[in-house]
Amino acid sequence: MIRLVTLFVSLTLCGSIAAQNSLNISLLYNWMDTTIIPSTAYNNTYNEIWGVKLNNREYAIIGATDGTHFFDITNPLAVDTVAFVAGADDGTNIVHRDYHDYNGYLYAVCDEGPSTLQIIDLSFLPDSVMVVYDDDTLIDRSHNIFIDSASARLYNADGRIFSLADPVNPILIGNLGSYCHDMFIRNDTVFCNKGTDGLFIYDMSNISSSQLIGSLTIYPDQDYNHSGWLSDDGTVYVFADEKHGMDLKVCDVSNLANITVLSQINANSSDTSAIPHNLIIDGDFLFVSYYYDGLQIYNISNPANPVKVGYYDTYSLSNFKSYKGAWGVYPLLPSGLVLVSDMQTGLYVFDVSVALGVEEATFESSTSIYPNPAVDKLTIKSKETLSKNTLISVYDGLGKLLRQAVVPVSGLSELSIDVSGLSDGFYVIGITDSHQSIVHKIIKTSN
Repeated sequence: MIRLVTLFVSLTLCGSIAAQNSLNISLLYNWMDTTIIPSTAYNNTYNEIWGVKLNNREYAIIGATDGTHFFDITNPLAVDTVAFVAGADDGTNIVHRDYHDYNGYLYAVCDEGPSTLQIIDLSFLPDSVMVVYDDDTLIDRSHNIFIDSASARLYNADGRIFSLADPVNPILIGNLGSYCHDMFIRNDTVFCNKGTDGLFIYDMSNISSSQLIGSLTIYPDQDYNHSGWLSDDGTVYVFADEKHGMDLKVCDVSNLANITVLSQINANSSDTSAIPHNLIIDGDFLFVSYYYDGLQIYNISNPANPVKVGYYDTYSLSNFKSYKGAWGVYPLLPSGLVLVSDMQTGLYVFDVSVALGVEEATFESSTSIYPNPAVDKLTIKSKETLSKNTLISVYDGLGKLLRQAVVPVSGLSELSIDVSGLSDGFYVIGITDSHQSIVHKIIKTSN
């Protein structure tokens, strides 16, 4: 039997924290280690981010100058550091690491120093990880890798292709015949971001011979074609030109022989320092790590008219003509949590349910909120007990985060929330614990 205990929470006074520059996004966790030595190039300690789910637990993986750090984020309000793998090389010369996972293994590369390809067995998580391959014979330095899971192939940025039929024993089987700064591959179709040359698409179904099936070499606001991602239905490809002030390009790729730019996006069109870096599409949403401008989220259900639905600025200093801030983004975890790596301030775990318009869909039948409209107090009642350290967030009608509080509850099924300090109007209340994220729309009234 569930214990019906009421906890009264004041979000206007005790326990509340001010929000950073953000819209529709709640910060659940941030990690940085000031003892790790940053690079001399950009004063960056951290680089790429990745995420995996294994045995019903979720993990964040972030690269740093010293190696690869692993975190159990199953409960994002009680994150556990679970493992660390030292890089083959480390120190102030390290800027780029890159990751991809396949069949329970993480593949890790680095683009500086006497580095290696590392293959890390994740099956021992959450207790530990095990490096099962660490060698420079196949790959020493690499800027990027991408794994096409459908064909069990690992593509290296230099064009070489390796079979992962035996995941711990990669075998060279072919060559794209082209360098790609970054790549997206699905079902043997390679979208090659080729810097100042533009975008090129290859068919690699015949591993012995690549076939060029599309390209975009002249387009608006063109500079250095850095990275991109394909929509789930394969009709839209978005890519970033990694240059100050350049726009993201949203492209129609339904006909690879005739690629067209449908729209352009700039996180900060009034600031020519804004730089898009890495991006991932999940469903109708585009997630971008935008250097100085942090995490940016856009609804691209109408790709000709993208709409910004959320942002969180992980880099608080002023923009300038260098490369600092949000490096990578990973929004593909089943929980919906979004991971971001900031070059200077480390790992971020975000709740973006408000930005994505997720509200009461999964947990509608297990929760109720009353009274609504509310005068001075509202109560959220759950059929399930809330876990320790429940995060409560309050947003205004425009999605601006007003207040957050971490409440040390355990075994409770009912929360009473003080809303007396809010002005009359429309609000969104978010409740997040280790096993659910609930969003409720409410109306605050004075009578």
